[in-house]
Amino acid sequence: MIKAAERLARAALQAWRELSLDAKVVSAVGTANWLLLFGNHTTVAATTDVPLWQLFPMGADALFLIACGVLPIAYAMRDHRWGAAFTSRQRAIHLASISDVLVSMLLRSVLLLATSTHSATVSMFMPRPS
Repeated sequence: MIKAAERLARAALQAWRELSLDAKVVSAVGTANWLLLFGNHTTVAATTDVPLWQLFPMGADALFLIACGVLPIAYAMRDHRWGAAFTSRQRAIHLASISDVLVSMLLRSVLLLATSTHSATVSMFMPRPS
């Protein structure tokens, strides 16, 4: 079992060495960013401070975490598997999808949170029409 773990570690290290510089940077920074999402870093929510991913509705939180973890690793896997066939255009599109997940999904969750908080506040202070 130890020999198998050693072979796996050697294969992973060799695969890492074969990656291009941009794939190493994207996968390292993306994985570090993904791990930070699980940290105790908080953001201000409507009533309490919660981890960032808990601002999403049920189900979307898991989708956000999975996407943030898978996309940077997929970039490195594409670079390792295709090498030079992984063109600059494909790299740019993949990087755009990573940033889209981080930015647009966060903006959507903040807007959703803001509108639900606003409607709850408005309905609390405004009488309902009869």
